[in-house]
Amino acid sequence: MDSTDVYDEYFNQSRIETEEDFQNQELLWCDECTTNGIHLTSEDDLIDHGFNPSEAPYGICISCAIDYGKLQDENLDKNDYTNTEFFHQVGHKTLAMVLKRRKLTDQEVSDGLERQKSIGYYRDFSNKYKLKSLYRSAITEERYRKMSPPYFVGNRLRYHGIERFHSVGTDDLKSNYELAKMKVEKHVEPPESEVERPTPMEFRRDWFDSLIDSFMLHEMDNNGRPNKRLAYALICTYLHKSWDWNNVEPFWVFARRMSIGNIQLMRKMNDWINPITNYHIAQIESLSIEPSLQTITNLVGIIVDHSHDVLIGDEESQQLIQASANLLKRLRKMEINIPKGNGNETKSLLEHIHSTMKFKNTFSIQNYEFFAAGSIEALCISYCAGSILGLERRNVLHRKFLFPKLNGFPWWKKELTSDAVRIIENFDKIIGRLQT
Repeated sequence: MDSTDVYDEYFNQSRIETEEDFQNQELLWCDECTTNGIHLTSEDDLIDHGFNPSEAPYGICISCAIDYGKLQDENLDKNDYTNTEFFHQVGHKTLAMVLKRRKLTDQEVSDGLERQKSIGYYRDFSNKYKLKSLYRSAITEERYRKMSPPYFVGNRLRYHGIERFHSVGTDDLKSNYELAKMKVEKHVEPPESEVERPTPMEFRRDWFDSLIDSFMLHEMDNNGRPNKRLAYALICTYLHKSWDWNNVEPFWVFARRMSIGNIQLMRKMNDWINPITNYHIAQIESLSIEPSLQTITNLVGIIVDHSHDVLIGDEESQQLIQASANLLKRLRKMEINIPKGNGNETKSLLEHIHSTMKFKNTFSIQNYEFFAAGSIEALCISYCAGSILGLERRNVLHRKFLFPKLNGFPWWKKELTSDAVRIIENFDKIIGRLQT
């Protein structure tokens, strides 16, 4: 067996001499950190963290319980593994995960080995959190708070239900401890017609954990050169959330929410990792996915949370979702003839509009052009808002949030194709003709 394999430190827990031994090997496993956390197995260490060795026969994972607010630069020295002041506790017991022993599936072994090849330096525990500190500092706390939805933002323990520990006694710890391992499911199921995607979340939608691979590649690519972390992190965030969770919004809406200009974004696009990685290519190309109930629902969620000029109640948001989804169905059913060569081509109105919603090549990464994801959803929502919110509130939503025209000629009009701009400017008239 190759001594450089990522799981060697676990394999040496017992004697492995044959391929059969390897296949039957059970590894220490944390339900939250998998095999990547800090594992304590000695009786003294367990007792220091308030555990009876009999309740954790294989040890505990303390990575899940670290109180990062008490660390400097989010680093935990090995000498502090049993210093309980750096960990969240209930009573005198650390909120660590009890380790299990289990076999890994072939896919889990393959994924672990593949990830280890690319992570190197940054998978070390302390260096990983140095990286996290770099990118959290780059985007600032204000932008970080705007990552929700879809990312979880805040105290991880509270996210897992740990705040409910505060109202119970120590005797109730075991049953409440299970709350810390609750999984959060997707709120909206994708339509059956959509491409199957990987499960978007196991235990959390943590922003840094979702993007760590992109950040590591960026640091290695920018070694010794000026590093535009802010623009890079935001572009990666936009691509990731759009592809992995169908959490779409027009790029200009995202950029304005994150207080970054198109010049900064385009400079970073022109200075991207070269060659561009395959998964960034896949994410860019996936922006052209057709609108759906899910993408409309997700965009309405963003509007409700971040459109501070127009406050939208729960009932209004549900009405917006339903009306916009119905309008989308009408666009899909309506057929039109498009001139092509010496004849015509029949398309649905939605298909035609969708084919025009593109940025120019000047807004691209290594000639991979960006589709204007979220623009059709925004048009449908804006149109339906007129009857649900009233024209005055609808106009504010349209001009200040969905298609902002502040400070003169908006940059998104300059970077979109002329066909896309024409559709945006005439969408209300196009839908008006459908009513007659």
